[in-house]
Amino acid sequence: MSIEALNQVITTARADGMITLEEARNITGPKGAGDFVDTFERKAVADLVTNIKSGSVQAEPRAAYHLEKLATAEPKSRGQHIFETIFGLKLGSMLGAVPGLAAGGAAGMFVFVSFAAQPLGPALAILAMLGLTVLGGLAGASAGGAIQGALDD
Repeated sequence: MSIEALNQVITTARADGMITLEEARNITGPKGAGDFVDTFERKAVADLVTNIKSGSVQAEPRAAYHLEKLATAEPKSRGQHIFETIFGLKLGSMLGAVPGLAAGGAAGMFVFVSFAAQPLGPALAILAMLGLTVLGGLAGASAGGAIQGALDD
């Protein structure tokens, strides 16, 4: 999310002078900081935590802890975020696996048909078919995860 949108969410949460756990979750969630938190967004949340600690803004203890956890988290580069998205159970990875499995399975069937009539062919053809199907699924999942990681805000 953009820093302007995050600042709007923070301003709305601070309006009554008390930040609840639900408001803290809105700040750190998809409508606030989003999945990928850049240095400017982290700074905005860190400033809010500083205001809570100084007493100028009140917050429920769990809300303060929730915000502080984001403010003090180790910053990640976009590359690290993409890498974690590729190898995590994310929607992009799961959606990318479907066409990858289909393409790998089609290539595997081609190999199976080509080599099934050869001596020792059926066993090797089945192994090649399974291997290409799995490889296609992994490639599709990696591509889907990379696209999702690059597009996360």
